[in-house]
Amino acid sequence: YLTNTHAAFYDGETLVGYAPINTGLFASSKVSGKTVKLTKDVATSTYLNVTKSFTLDLNDHNIVCTPAKVDATIYTKGTTSAPVELTIKGEGKISCADHGEGCNAIQVGNYSTVNIEGGEFSVPGDNTTIYMLATAGNSVVNISGGKFESGDGKYVLNMKDDCRDHNKFNVTDGTYV
Repeated sequence: YLTNTHAAFYDGETLVGYAPINTGLFASSKVSGKTVKLTKDVATSTYLNVTKSFTLDLNDHNIVCTPAKVDATIYTKGTTSAPVELTIKGEGKISCADHGEGCNAIQVGNYSTVNIEGGEFSVPGDNTTIYMLATAGNSVVNISGGKFESGDGKYVLNMKDDCRDHNKFNVTDGTYV
């Protein structure tokens, strides 16, 4: 379920159209290589699956995953033949509501590069803001800006133990609470 929200698609500086945000949009060829600029806030009860490379401009809007048994608001997952690169920029917030089980603002799966240049990322309680769980592929999170907040301040950036040998976080800036 997603509310009636839309995003504008840009190829460089050229507007190429609008589309509703839905669970399959970030996995469609429609976004591949484009900039997706939010035009409204997004409320979802399921994660947004990212399997294509694109730039997400929050454009002063928010994405929130409301209570449901969902592990993450945004989940990235590439393959050896089609790795994923997601760049997040602009002001706005990516968060999840507390539903009593683990929830991450972003969960990074296999063969993914996530570049965070701006935005705010927050989760309640003892959840993790950005969680790396890429067990099969080399994934990386590059952070050059943004604010990261975990409800208890305990797990802001976290990596699954068996992922430590082949994945990494590169942090050059940002605020961590």
